[in-house]
Amino acid sequence: EQDACSQIRRFLSFLPTNVWQLPPRIEPNDDPNRRDEELLDLMPRNRRRPHDVRKLIRMVMDEDSTFEISELYGREVVTMLARIDGFPVAVMANDARHNGGAMTVQACIKLERWVDFANTFHLPIVYFCDVPGFMVGLQSEKAGIIRFANKAMYAVRESTIPYVTIVTRRL
Repeated sequence: EQDACSQIRRFLSFLPTNVWQLPPRIEPNDDPNRRDEELLDLMPRNRRRPHDVRKLIRMVMDEDSTFEISELYGREVVTMLARIDGFPVAVMANDARHNGGAMTVQACIKLERWVDFANTFHLPIVYFCDVPGFMVGLQSEKAGIIRFANKAMYAVRESTIPYVTIVTRRL
């Protein structure tokens, strides 16, 4: 119970008190000039090997500021709240360790909801992009991948918040 209340407080610390305000900035404990040398070796030399996207996010965002949402649903997409220089942001990233990062129906639903959530609370989105495309095949078609992919892309297109994409796929 105490852990649940602590997580709720942490979650709410990223959000404004209502939808008509901007999210609050807190004074960061992180050095703005911090350079994490591990970033240089994070991406595997072999393109067929996935990288740890959660580790990448933790290295780029303010130290100890990440808060993951819906970790076990739509696992091809990672959604987190985090801070950059004390400012809250909504983070999205493709996780190539699950279905190679290909967008499934669940991942599309998760992405659509996340973008709508960020748009509602004026949270800029930082997107670490490593997506090969949408899942194909009979099962995916029957599940409605085209419809859900369109809904996800529509949510991105219609959002009015700042949106930064960082392409992480090695060419």
